[in-house]
Amino acid sequence: MKNLKDSKGFTLAEMLFCVLILSILAALIVTGSEAVKRSLTAMEEQYAANALAENLLTFITEEIRYSRDLTIETPEDTKNEAAGYRLAYKSDTYGENAVLKTDPAQEDTAYGRLILTYKDNTRKPYCPYESLYKNLWICPLDSETPIFRWDSDGQGILVSFGICDEDGEIKASMEGIRVRLLNSPSP
Repeated sequence: MKNLKDSKGFTLAEMLFCVLILSILAALIVTGSEAVKRSLTAMEEQYAANALAENLLTFITEEIRYSRDLTIETPEDTKNEAAGYRLAYKSDTYGENAVLKTDPAQEDTAYGRLILTYKDNTRKPYCPYESLYKNLWICPLDSETPIFRWDSDGQGILVSFGICDEDGEIKASMEGIRVRLLNSPSP
């Protein structure tokens, strides 16, 4: 017992201090990893929105560039749909009566999926890049800008749309992209 003062080791106060320091470090690591996870999730969502926007723009461009008898249907033509959300045409790929439009995600919403349908309903609707939508939708950039509109000289279509989440927050956008029509336009 007389050698207790000479024994090497840590006092209780030193041990408690070490536990306190380790607890603070562990809390910082957990908080930091949660911030990194949130940042990574946001980056993945942004990447998915950009990928969907670029793929849809490519599909729209390739589809309507060579189309014939193109018309942008108005609300009177489409019953309860906003102007410029339906593009009817004759497609080299999909044939006559093709209609490119937004399919609303819910009743009374301006956002949804872009689908290719047919006026005569003879074929099943087609949704390009459906697997990329996940929790994303195509939407108008604002209430004044339709997705499809004629450009000023009538030789092309201006395409403007956003990719939004379920809350309607735009994550990516394509604004005023001009698609020159290589076959005879029909404004």
